[in-house]
Amino acid sequence: KLDIHIAHLQKDSVSIKIQDLKQGDSLTAISYASELKNIDPTIANSNLVNLIKTLPLLIPTDEIFIHSKDKIQNKETNKHIANEATFSWVEFAKNIGIILIIGFILFFCLPLFLLGYYLFRARLTKQHKTKAFWYYTAFLYYLHQLGFKNQYATHLEYAVKQIDPQLNTNFATFMQQYLALKYNPQQTHHNNPLNSAQQFWKTNTTIIKKKISLKKRLLAFLRPLRCLAFFRP
Repeated sequence: KLDIHIAHLQKDSVSIKIQDLKQGDSLTAISYASELKNIDPTIANSNLVNLIKTLPLLIPTDEIFIHSKDKIQNKETNKHIANEATFSWVEFAKNIGIILIIGFILFFCLPLFLLGYYLFRARLTKQHKTKAFWYYTAFLYYLHQLGFKNQYATHLEYAVKQIDPQLNTNFATFMQQYLALKYNPQQTHHNNPLNSAQQFWKTNTTIIKKKISLKKRLLAFLRPLRCLAFFRP
């Protein structure tokens, strides 16, 4: 128990009377009594039970500082708000990091996505002429991404003078058939060899895969800037 008959009570830097105390208030008591100075430090440092046993029944108290319940709750609330704010910033930084990583991965996968898009459109369409167009575009893009840059005035020259001699493909033949179908709407797929546009794609990409290693092809399709250059005029 505290002997407070001579104690000075203070709350928020203001002197108060004992009648001003409220239920739920906490306090800090300070004593300058000489009998408390004689407590063996080893007992004080051992455990709380032994320390309490050494204290007098009435502890002379010189000063008491009152901490109101509302003030403590406000401090806890402010601390909680500060922790939430810090947590929110941490979460925000994590989310931004995840978005950047995903964006980075998607950007480098762009060449593969584009090839997949061309092939999807080619397989999706039922129109013979449109199917030929998408396989034609997919093959041009495939060659471009593998590093076969078109240095000629037309795609036909590119096929005749560069691609077919170098890779032993039949791109020029396919292109001539495609252009004939493109500019001759009356020509049907029954009298045109472009019936096998999908077969052209499978056969010629197989030829290229035998000449270019898997590692080189994978690295080529992880070059998004080259992919974007395909759309330059």
